[in-house]
Amino acid sequence: MSVFGIDLADSTDPDVIAKISESVAADPGVVALSPAELSPAGDTAVMTAIPTSKPQDVATADLVDRLRTEALPAATDGTGAEALV
Repeated sequence: MSVFGIDLADSTDPDVIAKISESVAADPGVVALSPAELSPAGDTAVMTAIPTSKPQDVATADLVDRLRTEALPAATDGTGAEALV
């Protein structure tokens, strides 16, 4: 399981959560993705990605790396949001 937080405080894109969801769910190493849980202020969100592999597998570490370096930066580029795994 990979939990990631999304800082929406400076986001200028109302569709950023949808963009992140699509990007993460499209990764072949993700079998399921939770809906975003927003903070009461709406400036932070948390999502959970369930990998296709076991927690100790190299494939899971590779998934986390792809999320950090590819999927999340691509989904948040130019939105003002920041997503951290």
